[in-house]
Amino acid sequence: MRPLALLVLCGCGGDLLNNAGIHAHVDETPGAQPISHAATSFELLVPIWGSYMMERRVYGGARPSGILFDWILGGLVPAVLTGTSFAVHDAGTRSDLRWSALGLYIGTRAGVETIGNLHVGEYNDYLAQRTLPAP
Repeated sequence: MRPLALLVLCGCGGDLLNNAGIHAHVDETPGAQPISHAATSFELLVPIWGSYMMERRVYGGARPSGILFDWILGGLVPAVLTGTSFAVHDAGTRSDLRWSALGLYIGTRAGVETIGNLHVGEYNDYLAQRTLPAP
């Protein structure tokens, strides 16, 4: 379990420092518009779809760290845990699986919301900076 945790933490660190990808996408997109923090926050509550939509707007496509953190840890694993809980006959195990799925969902939503809004903030800041008239 430690290698997976280390991989996730390294992916999050890379996300926080990947402003060059945002800047490149803004520079390549004619007529780029600011992105709403509120709309993005609501979208990010839905695993996989929300992060894909945010990354498509901010970066121009999905990135490996988004796939690992949100698609797998935030979407697939909780769904598998919940599905497995229906196949288990022991009430204690069923409860543990469902609480684990809920905890994983809440934890990944907190991380995705935080990092996603940092990305949107950087996108909007760079876009505003780029569209300022030259002195």
